[in-house]
Amino acid sequence: MKFFSHLKAEQINPKYLFAAIGTILLASVAAAVYMDEMMILALPLILILLLATVADFKRVFLGIFILLPISAEIELPGGFGTDLPSEPLMVYLMLCLILFCLGNPKKIDYKFFNHPMTQLVLVHLLWIGVSAIFSKIFFISFKFFLAKIWYIATFYFLVGMFIKKAKDFRPAFWGILLPLMMVAVYAMLRHSAYGFDFEDVNKTMGPFFRNHVDYAVMLALVLPFMLVIRKWYDFGKIPRFTINVGFIIVLLGIFFAYTRAAYVSVFIIPIAYFIFNNRLIKPAITAGLVALTFGLTFMIVGNNYLNFAPDFDKTIYHTDLDDHLSATLQLQDVSTVERFHRWIAGIAMSNDEKTTGFGPGNFYHFYKSYTTSLFETYVSDNEEHSTVHNYFLLVLIEQGWPGFIIFMALIIYFFVWGERVCHQSKDKKDKQLAMAILICQLMIMANLFMADLIETDEIGSLFFINMAILVNIDLRNQRALEDNNDNFSVDE
Repeated sequence: MKFFSHLKAEQINPKYLFAAIGTILLASVAAAVYMDEMMILALPLILILLLATVADFKRVFLGIFILLPISAEIELPGGFGTDLPSEPLMVYLMLCLILFCLGNPKKIDYKFFNHPMTQLVLVHLLWIGVSAIFSKIFFISFKFFLAKIWYIATFYFLVGMFIKKAKDFRPAFWGILLPLMMVAVYAMLRHSAYGFDFEDVNKTMGPFFRNHVDYAVMLALVLPFMLVIRKWYDFGKIPRFTINVGFIIVLLGIFFAYTRAAYVSVFIIPIAYFIFNNRLIKPAITAGLVALTFGLTFMIVGNNYLNFAPDFDKTIYHTDLDDHLSATLQLQDVSTVERFHRWIAGIAMSNDEKTTGFGPGNFYHFYKSYTTSLFETYVSDNEEHSTVHNYFLLVLIEQGWPGFIIFMALIIYFFVWGERVCHQSKDKKDKQLAMAILICQLMIMANLFMADLIETDEIGSLFFINMAILVNIDLRNQRALEDNNDNFSVDE
């Protein structure tokens, strides 16, 4: 049986389609009113989605990009949480992918599946599953594992299927950028009602983003793509003008979000470009690992970290941006010191569960017994149930040393290989897109030292999208090289 392979939108008579949908919609409204059950109104929406998928699966897939900036995080009964409407669509797209692969095995791009980057992503996913099996709280970790499956299915494998070259990326780019611009305008208008006060910034971007950090970092991450894709349109054209306006909106959004991580991300862009353009990623990674090793050794040997214990009364939340930044430099800002509090606990936790960790999603449930009172702050009760605020350490805690090593191998391979792919690309747009991907991914890595943003649908999706597109650029480079070799052999 073939799924989504032969039927095209133009083969469906619009009159019959409109009549069928209209009839079902009217019947659903009548049934909902008669039975006093509004959930029945979801039936025509589901039908429309199914028909759209059969008619044009790719267009339905591209719809997920529009939803990413405007989805809201919803808490459900029983401890469940989801992002609506993006996450249910991810699950649906994953099921469609499975059906497509089962029904069209000859259309599967096995070169994409066999690529080393794909193999590392699958090993990473597999170890999350293993650590979930041995989890301290299996139910939480199993939910985490399932969510990671449909994230990777949608944003890695479906992206790999549909976004094979620079031209294919444009609809996804516009799908993210336009709604994100609208969210930024919405947030700034709401913020203006508070006089753009620093203290009230978290009240302005809901319900679309959890907090000002997620929002501002997402804005920063689109900048490398805007810089590149702007060049793909001629001067005076509407798309180029829209991106120019978008620059102003995005930069203003970042500025008024008052987020240190986003400010740092913007400054990373030229530094990252210099590194990748001059093929310096290997020495940069080496220098970073050496600096991190010396820093950790200094802190651990002789318990030197205790010298940085804060003054409980001075370590507070500052309601003024200048005070906030000044306190950060003096290590007296509550959010910075609270990170130290959790990092110390996290390192201690990693020593207890070295093989499979505590299980994905389980940090909050076990970390408090590992904390030290010397680093307690006003927010150490952690009412929001947030994590260790360092994704690398979080992976070590929840997935053990094997999970940490796999994740680090995934990251290091991506940058070393990705830099080579960028410089091998002969197509100008491929090269530009590869550079934007590398810069975006390095910005994500910088933020992971202070947060766990990969577990949000906005930033987590970009993390896997970047990898999948770069794999396709690499495969295009390989095919071009093989064609050149064949032509050279014929000429000889």
